[in-house]
Amino acid sequence: MKNFWYELDFWTNGAWDMADWRLKQLEDNFCPGRGCLWLPMELTPLENVRVVIMGQDPYPNPCLAMGLAFSVPNLVRQAIPPTLRTIFNEYVNDLHLPLPTTTDLTPWAQQGVLLWNAIPTCKPWESMSHDWEEWARLTIEVVHAASKRDAVFVLMGACARRFSVYIDNRTSVIETSHPSPRASNGLHSFRGSRIFTKINDLLGYNPIDWKLP
Repeated sequence: MKNFWYELDFWTNGAWDMADWRLKQLEDNFCPGRGCLWLPMELTPLENVRVVIMGQDPYPNPCLAMGLAFSVPNLVRQAIPPTLRTIFNEYVNDLHLPLPTTTDLTPWAQQGVLLWNAIPTCKPWESMSHDWEEWARLTIEVVHAASKRDAVFVLMGACARRFSVYIDNRTSVIETSHPSPRASNGLHSFRGSRIFTKINDLLGYNPIDWKLP
């Protein structure tokens, strides 16, 4: 099946060539690793996108980053990252479901939820280290393309909210603070945001089944 993400101008206008060159200069030592860099696009093809949940950049811990924003491989035998734990706490409080035993958010991606980092890569242990113009150009194109499909957008944190101006349908935008415990909890606090219910309210008759194992 054709994946229309790979028809974005990004791939042919020189932006990807420059980003790829930068990554090669790092000897491919970056998070999440080249093998799963485009996992969000593979699991959620453009023609299937219904929701875009956008974060900042990958977990800087190479063991945790898997390409999908906020998701962690189930094989990782570490404590749940604080950011994901905050998301799961909201999941429990909003949906009244038990705390998931999985840390892999693939089931959401497979239902049309694009789990996208505004900055798709970073150096190991250095958040925001790849805040490159090339990645901004890609994320602008991703936002434009998903917006044309009337996707619901959830922008988590200041980095993600930079791209709100590129969304055509402003009635389907939810803005919150980043779910990191270190983030501000002011006007757009993630805690108590009830994003899962709000997303489904905006989707209407065809909601996301958020339940995780």
